[in-house]
Amino acid sequence: MRFLKLFLLVTIVALSSIAFAGDQVPFQATLASVGPITASPDPVCGEGNFKVSLEAIGRMDHLGLIADKQWHCMVGLPDSEGKWWFDKGDCTFWAANGDSVHGTYSGYLLVADFTIHGDFVIDGGTGRFTGATGSAKALGVQLMGPNGPTGSVLTLTGTISTVGSLK
Repeated sequence: MRFLKLFLLVTIVALSSIAFAGDQVPFQATLASVGPITASPDPVCGEGNFKVSLEAIGRMDHLGLIADKQWHCMVGLPDSEGKWWFDKGDCTFWAANGDSVHGTYSGYLLVADFTIHGDFVIDGGTGRFTGATGSAKALGVQLMGPNGPTGSVLTLTGTISTVGSLK
């Protein structure tokens, strides 16, 4: 009898772990910035750094077509490896029905080839995504014109909590 109780307890704990792991599902998002990319000094970024703001449109699994508004702090100048770091990123993706996913991000722009590398953390949302969690890797390219940045294209690949699982 003792063995049976122990077996049931271990089985329940194991199945609970599987259920919790199932709360995260894969997602991918592809974004293209639209309109001007603005950069200016801002106290939130600290001395010698500047705030970059932009908007994008695209598609995200579980949301469909999205609009995105984001900003981040570019840190000083590129380092000795040609990485221009950014941090304190803040972004919100809006679905057509008004539901949203919010997150923070950081990473770097590799100056040699204008590739963007980043880490994105989902920390909330609205509607079906209230309380959403997750994370993703970002990979993209900064588009450059004769007078500086003209836009960017970015893909996020990661996991997000299942729709409505935290409501």
